[in-house]
Amino acid sequence: MSKWCGWMRLMRALAWALLVVSPMLPTPLHAQSSPALEIASIHHDPAGTLAIFLRAGGGRRSEIRSLTMFVDDVPVVLELSRRADIADLALFLSLDSSGSMDGVSIRSAQEAAAALVQRLPAEDRVGVITFSTAPRVVSGLTSGRGSVLAAIQQIVADGPTSLYDAVAMSVQQLEQAPEKRRVVLLLSDGQDFGGVSKIGREASIERARQSGVVVYTVGLGPDYDESYLVALAEATAGQFFPMRNGSDAAALTALFERLGGELGASERYEVPMRPLTAGTHRLTLRAVVGGRAASTSTTFAVDNAGLMAPAVVPPSAPGDPIEVRINPRIAPWNLSFEARVGDDRVVVRLPSPSSDIFLVDPWAFAPGTQRVEIVAFASGGVALAQAVSIDVPKLAPLLSVSVAGGQLVAQGRIQHSTAPTLVAYEGDTEVGRSTTGTLAIPTVDKVTRVDLTDASGLVLATDEVTDEAVLGATSSQSRTMVLIVIVGLAAAAGGASWYRRRQIQRRKERFLHLPSPRRSPALERAAVETAHEQSTLGRLIVLDAAGNRRLIPLTRRPVTVGSSPRCDVTLADVEVRPVHLRITAVSFTEVQVHALGDRGSKPYESHDQDEWLIAQVGEQIDLGSYRLQIEMDPTADAVPALGGER
Repeated sequence: MSKWCGWMRLMRALAWALLVVSPMLPTPLHAQSSPALEIASIHHDPAGTLAIFLRAGGGRRSEIRSLTMFVDDVPVVLELSRRADIADLALFLSLDSSGSMDGVSIRSAQEAAAALVQRLPAEDRVGVITFSTAPRVVSGLTSGRGSVLAAIQQIVADGPTSLYDAVAMSVQQLEQAPEKRRVVLLLSDGQDFGGVSKIGREASIERARQSGVVVYTVGLGPDYDESYLVALAEATAGQFFPMRNGSDAAALTALFERLGGELGASERYEVPMRPLTAGTHRLTLRAVVGGRAASTSTTFAVDNAGLMAPAVVPPSAPGDPIEVRINPRIAPWNLSFEARVGDDRVVVRLPSPSSDIFLVDPWAFAPGTQRVEIVAFASGGVALAQAVSIDVPKLAPLLSVSVAGGQLVAQGRIQHSTAPTLVAYEGDTEVGRSTTGTLAIPTVDKVTRVDLTDASGLVLATDEVTDEAVLGATSSQSRTMVLIVIVGLAAAAGGASWYRRRQIQRRKERFLHLPSPRRSPALERAAVETAHEQSTLGRLIVLDAAGNRRLIPLTRRPVTVGSSPRCDVTLADVEVRPVHLRITAVSFTEVQVHALGDRGSKPYESHDQDEWLIAQVGEQIDLGSYRLQIEMDPTADAVPALGGER
């Protein structure tokens, strides 16, 4: 009995020991739970698209539903996004193991390849090929990760480079794979070297193109064959990635991890996105995965590289403005721009919000090469700053004197001077002075000379005013007045003649009982009721140049804005097109603003959308001399109906 009690005490002690120690033991890799929803990769296109690669915890068989998205805690409208399911993958890693890869390069390639493999879901199959004297399959296609990782770690760098043969073998290994996506990721640091490849350069590219396999290429270090790697990627609908610093293992690993996230994702979304400022942003997702609510959040970097491509157009004549074209990838009114010129960073603004050309006045800057920094602003800050250089010509001082309106007018310009001084003389007596660049003297007959001087008083240009010039200007003014009188009399006579003919025609029509021509009535829009309706999401505030306000309710029915009287909101401005904007409320926080084209004879019936953007609450839209502001407040006081104010 005592022996039995001893065994019981021993078993109880062992049970308590396991209970205490078991939480400290590492969980086996296959037993670790994956997050229900994961953001595998994010790619921001400054042209207005955010590509998001998602992965469900249960793999590609788990469906992601009821997805909502927030960027910097602002909800994103997904109705206009494009979604695509991503099929299973068969991938071959084709790694250069020639002698030039020995050392840091081969270790960087091994670390990056292992990181990519670990990013792929369990159902994807991976294989490894190395190439030096000849290509060799070191691990066939398999879903087992252990054998693939072991094969990667055993790679040794030695021998010449059979680059072309490696391409042919890689695509051959994938041609019979049943997976819908078949991809080769090729990494090389040099040329096809040593004469060991049995297939030629162009033949290897054509072989890959005909196989239907997508080839991604990575050039490592300074000596890779860029033209070949680019041509191979383009021929197979792949992509080329340059990595000039072969010793930067962290950058190469980051690239392979991103590619692994994209290749291993289960869904891909392309979301239209308003312009984002440069820097770090946060993406938050909420969804239902496998019948359970899930959420995830991550940050992504935005640099907006390629948002614009500034170009300089030299002036056609000395003294003419120098054109600097922005060449943005999106409509200019989605951003605001300014140019900062020279060491003093003089600010130059666009002529209008819809323009994409800066005009730099060469008179305002010193001659020589000047740096122009173009800054694009998105809502909330700087989207991108990019610099170009302009050559400012040397300009001689300019002085012009004319007689107009019974007075003498002198104008002068000095390059890189804000205070050109004009001095008028009668003989040696000064009769007028100006430091603004323009001088007007009403007593024309008393001026005999005008000097242009700099700030120190040095005379840079002189113009003698002769009696003949004054008399010639006066005679010219007299001839102009006579011509105006003649034209006016002719117009009056023509108007009187037309009026008499019209009166005679009307008498004939009444006598013969003929119906007079009639115009069809103008199209009138029905007024919208003013009340606290559930469909009223907010209001549009229209401010004119004088500060007057108009309040227009925003519902889910589009509101048209333009110079046409058929629009809901009519703006009298030459810069406003007949139907300039169509504004639609989509929530209590956002509205869609569509800029419409003017093609066709009836633009108010057109549905062509040249550009569109998502405007947030409180944002302002400048339209000619008017300013539009969006206020989304469902509890606001009743506002005038659309038909009540123009």
